[in-house]
Formats: sequence, structure tokens, C-alpha cells
Amino acid sequence: MIKKLRLKFIIIAMVAVILVLSVIISFINASNYVKINDDSDKVLNVLKENGGSFQQQSGNNRPGRNNPLGPEVPAETRYFTIYIDEYGNVNTRSFMVNRITREEANSIAEKVLASNQTRGYYGIYRFYKYNYEDQQLISFVDCSRMLDNAKSFLIASVLTSIGGIIVVFIIIFVASKYIFKPVEDAYLKQTRFISNASHELKTPLTIISANNEIMEMTHGSDESTDAIKRQIKRLNQMVTSLSLLSRLSETNKLSNISKFNVSIMLNDLISDYIFLIDDNKNVEIKIEDDIYYNGDENLFRQLLSIVIDNAIKYSNNNINIMLYKNDNNKIIEVINDCYEIENGTHPEVFERFYRNDNIRSQKEGSGIGLSIAKEISNLHKAKIEASSMNNNFKIKITL
Repeated sequence: MIKKLRLKFIIIAMVAVILVLSVIISFINASNYVKINDDSDKVLNVLKENGGSFQQQSGNNRPGRNNPLGPEVPAETRYFTIYIDEYGNVNTRSFMVNRITREEANSIAEKVLASNQTRGYYGIYRFYKYNYEDQQLISFVDCSRMLDNAKSFLIASVLTSIGGIIVVFIIIFVASKYIFKPVEDAYLKQTRFISNASHELKTPLTIISANNEIMEMTHGSDESTDAIKRQIKRLNQMVTSLSLLSRLSETNKLSNISKFNVSIMLNDLISDYIFLIDDNKNVEIKIEDDIYYNGDENLFRQLLSIVIDNAIKYSNNNINIMLYKNDNNKIIEVINDCYEIENGTHPEVFERFYRNDNIRSQKEGSGIGLSIAKEISNLHKAKIEASSMNNNFKIKITL
């Protein structure tokens, strides 16, 4: 059980770390990509203002008043501008790239025209389609350097994050041993205490039972000896349950696994219990035939016995027992009407020694039975749930 808790802790911690790193990496790289688009669009806007090229003064390469980006941008920027004449022909207006030829630039422009997009990317080129002095122009800016830097940063950030995740996993894995050590020690002490207490109680209970029988043989039975017998029986059942609970808690997997017929098992148990049900109680049974399951047959029989016995003990008038298939699952439902209980799910009923205050005053019990049912279900990889609706209490087992 402690190993499962530790594993869950490691999984939850690692999922949290991965989610946080994923959000951080995604935000940083998305911001980087947005920055590339923003910088490229600023250059394209300047080209638009100047008719598809950077404005020059007196034949030198210094930018004019329509270039607010700085004097180095024209020299560093690789770009070309295409214009479409009145006959729809594509022609080159400005050409400041070495990567492609003018014919290739014209071909790219024709494909952009066909896409009907105003802004966007064509490969490594960020483009902007606009009108200037009654002419339609398309300016392209080479973003290869910025895109390569962004790609390199993305790869580096992902690899760094993977390395960080591995390091964090090692730290969490090692640290979890120390974190769960006190919990494991406490759990082992509790398990040993239950096991030892169960063993130690057997001898005094046997002596009390023998002395009670001697008193009955000597003086005859009366209310006192009958009360002692009832309490001894109750304590013996509790000791047996505690021993089983302790054993199940220490078991990690089933040892005796076989395929058995759940339908026949459930019908047999109902036949055994039917004589314990008061005549004034109504029992409805709906069991599909030939439903099989792989598990420990004896333990599973005990699981069903606990659930059926719980329904019989705490029902007022009605008991409903069902076994059916639902898609790929096999479902067992045991429903009984009961005393006033809040609608909703009730995971607390599977806690050890838990008993509802209303039930405590009405029925005898130890509050261990459903805890044992939970342990057996866990060993069988089955899901057991408790819920209530309109004072009907339901135990549902999904196989």
C-alpha cells in the first residue's frame, strides 16, 4: 500500500513538473515567435510607406525620414518587392536577396497572390500585400536567420527541460524514500499491532467462552450467560476480521488466481443468506448467466458475502441484487433501503471502524467489513463504490 502511495506521489509530482515546464517553454517560444512576426511586420510597414524599398538620400545607404527602425536595418535586411501591373503581370521592383533568382521571386509572388492572404509566411519569407499609388505590391522579408535562431532556441529549451525533468525525477525518487519512511513505519506498526492484538485476544476469549459454558452447566443459562455468548461471538468475528484485514493489507498481489463463474457464486451466496432475511423484506434478484472473472475465488466469495450481509443487516424493507455486463465491464450492484443518509458518494464507509451515527444506535457491527471488501477489491483490480439516493444505499463493484 505504501509503495502504491509513493508511486502516486512520484507520478503526481512529475506530472506537475512537466506541466509547469511545458507551460513555461510554450510561453517563451510563443513569445519569441510573436516577436519575430512583430519585427518582420515593422520592416514590411516601412517598405509599404516607401513604395516597396528603403528610402535613400543622395545615393548613400542612410535611411530617410520614413524609416524609424534605425540606420543599420536597410543594410541588414534581405528583402524583395513585387508589383502587379495593370495587365496582371508580376514584375520585380526591389530585389535585395541572394538566396533566390528574380524568376523564383516572381513565382513565389504568384503563389501568394493565389492564396488571397494579406500577411503571412511563404517558407522563410514573411510577406505583406498592399496598395501603393494605385499599384498592388507584395513585399517579402527574409526571416531565415530569426527563424533559425528561434528553432535552435526551441530545441535547446526542450532538451534542457528533458534534462531538468530527469534530474527532478531522480531527486523526487530519492527524496520520496525519506518522505514516506515515517508513513511506512507507522503503517507497519499499525499492521503489526492489529495482527498481534488479534492473536492475543484469541486466548482470553477462549477462556471466557469456556468459563461461560461451565457456568451454564453448573447454574443453567440465563440472560447474563446469553449476553456473554453474544459478545464473545461478536468479538471472535471482530478478531477474525482484524486478522484478515491485516493479512490483506500486507498482500501485494493474488496468489491463487483462477477463472470462476460469478453468476453461480452470487446465486449460491443468495441461497445461503435467504434464510436470514426477514419475511417482511422484499428481495429482487437480477443476475445474468455465465459471467466469468479471473481472481482468487475464495477471497471474491468473501467480498460478495460482506456486501450481501451488509445489505441484509442494514436494510429496512427492500434489497436489490444485480449482476450484468456493461460494455467491457461486469457490474455487481447491491442496493438496500436504509435509515436517513445524505445523497451522494460515501467513500468514508470503507474506512476502518467507520459507522454512521444513525446506524450505530440501531445495529451492532464493527465497521470492518467494508474495509475488508475494499482491500479484496483492490487486490482484484476492481473498483468498489458506495453511494446513496433517496435513502437507498448502493454498493457497486466494477470488474
